[in-house]
Amino acid sequence: MSQERTEESGRKWWVAELADEVMPPGLTSPDLFVVAMPDGTFRLDYPANTPGVDEDERNLFRRPLGNGDIVNFLCCDDFGLIDISIGPSGTYGVHGSAEALAVITAGLPTHFWLPGDIDTLASSIEEFVNFYLENDPIKEPRTETVCMARWSDELPHKFEIARRKFCAVSQAEARQ
Repeated sequence: MSQERTEESGRKWWVAELADEVMPPGLTSPDLFVVAMPDGTFRLDYPANTPGVDEDERNLFRRPLGNGDIVNFLCCDDFGLIDISIGPSGTYGVHGSAEALAVITAGLPTHFWLPGDIDTLASSIEEFVNFYLENDPIKEPRTETVCMARWSDELPHKFEIARRKFCAVSQAEARQ
C-alpha cells in the first residue's frame, strides 16, 4: 500500500513520539508539521491555530529542525464504518459497502472499535466480537456499527531544508 494517500482517502499523520491513548489531531501530511520561523529557521510544531491543539501539547515535541534531521511519523488510514451482526454464541456477519468489504478482505484494517468507545478497540473482527460478548453478553442477535482503521509502524522522514519538507527514508537510512 502506498504511503502517499490523499486527504480524501482519510490518511492522517502524527509525530510518533506523540502516540498515546489521547493524541492531538493528525494532519494530512508530515510537511504540515514544518513551521517556518521569522528568523529563517524551521521547527517541528503544529501550525498556529490548529484546532484541538493546546500549548501544552505543542511543548511536548516542539523543537528546531535542521537539514537532514530524522523525525519518525505514524499514519492512520481511516477505512470508515461497517456493520457487524453479532449472535449470542459469537457468530457474526459483516455488512457494508463493496469498498468496505474489499478493504476487510484485503486484510488492511488493523483496528476495529465502536465509535466513541476506545475500550472496545480490537485488532481483528473476531477479537472485536469476542471482546464485545465478554463485556456485554447478549441473548438476541444485534448489529453494531464499527470503525475500521490501519495504523502504520513508525516511518522515518528526513527534513530537507531546501525543499521545506520531509522525505520518507528507510529505517537503514534513518540510522546513518
